[in-house]
Amino acid sequence: MDAKICKLCNEPVTHNTKYCNTCENKSLSKINGLLYIPAINVILYPLIIFISLCNPLSLIILPEYTFEFTSEYFGVTFEIIGTILLFALSCYTLKVFFTKKKNAPRFFIIMLMASLAYDVVDIIWVSDLLNIPPETEDIVSLFKSGIFSLVWISYFLLSEKVKKVFVN
Repeated sequence: MDAKICKLCNEPVTHNTKYCNTCENKSLSKINGLLYIPAINVILYPLIIFISLCNPLSLIILPEYTFEFTSEYFGVTFEIIGTILLFALSCYTLKVFFTKKKNAPRFFIIMLMASLAYDVVDIIWVSDLLNIPPETEDIVSLFKSGIFSLVWISYFLLSEKVKKVFVN
């Protein structure tokens, strides 16, 4: 019977895999495979939020828009404060994710849930403020975000890979 040899370091393999224990542990501690998808999300999310902050800020900064203390004013204020808080949360999540901190999965889950909650409140508030039903596009987008969140929250809670990557 032939002894198995590690494909990376040519050391003997003692179990039924392609790699020795050392190489396997190094491989498991990297952000790779399925974790590339949330990694891309963690990178792009602060950029998307920063860009989306421009719309409500323009409503306050531009001189042609004047607000009194109405529900419209509070709606725009909610959007700005909510977006700033989501931006701060997403930047912190980016930091802990790529430094592979132990609390990174928790912050990734909080970021997904906060974003989803913000979107729900925003859609309801705008619909109520303008006295129109929510647009189908918004509902579909919210549904997609909900499915994405459900999948990744489940993955981050149940995956052994996640537990081995985020250990610092």
